[in-house]
Amino acid sequence: MWLKIALLCSIIVPAVNQPVAVLKEASWPFTTGPTDMFVVRSVKKLVEASPQRTRSEQPEVQQRVMDEVTKALKVKDIDWKTQMLLVIRLKQIHPRGIIVGPIDNHNRSEIAVNYTYWRPVEAREGDPPPMPTDVATMVLVTRSDAKVKFTGSERTPK
Repeated sequence: MWLKIALLCSIIVPAVNQPVAVLKEASWPFTTGPTDMFVVRSVKKLVEASPQRTRSEQPEVQQRVMDEVTKALKVKDIDWKTQMLLVIRLKQIHPRGIIVGPIDNHNRSEIAVNYTYWRPVEAREGDPPPMPTDVATMVLVTRSDAKVKFTGSERTPK
């Protein structure tokens, strides 16, 4: 009896109380769109964050954008009821890019997404200078309705 009640309680707990697990990580496939950090919880929001944002209601456009993202992530599909995307886009950083992690939601009402990026620096004597570049990464995670807070830390390459 108690086991049935425990199982029923675990099924009806809202998504905000579930731990967030990282499923996949890849480069964001679009060169245009919003900068900074954002969360995508639906295909409509995904299209709005893509270069096709003016045609976000068209099913063929939605499918094309989904195909690009799933190909980049190397997944068959994204189930928006159980998954979401965290996207970090930064301008003019070192080509080493962005490292995402850890993702923490111990307090269950807020997801803390920590990331590290390298700032452009002068090259060592005799080396060509690294060209600052725009870098974007996306992380497919289990869905949560909690507020997402992104925190970045800057590093200097050695």
